[in-house]
Amino acid sequence: MTEDMTKPYTGGPDFPQANDGRTLRDYFAAQVLPHIIGNLEDWPDNKSEIEAQTELSYMYADAMLEARDQ
Repeated sequence: MTEDMTKPYTGGPDFPQANDGRTLRDYFAAQVLPHIIGNLEDWPDNKSEIEAQTELSYMYADAMLEARDQ
């Protein structure tokens, strides 16, 4: 984890040579999100449901970063 506990550990840039501001955490979240959405019975129809799905994708990303660093 980082020293600043108010910000999540990002794992650094996803593709360091591109240096476009995306982090490995963003990359992992983006990779898992289609699987979360694909397993839904119905598409979310309100903002809070959509936010819950994206938050879940970052929870998976955080778990992947933690497993990666062990």
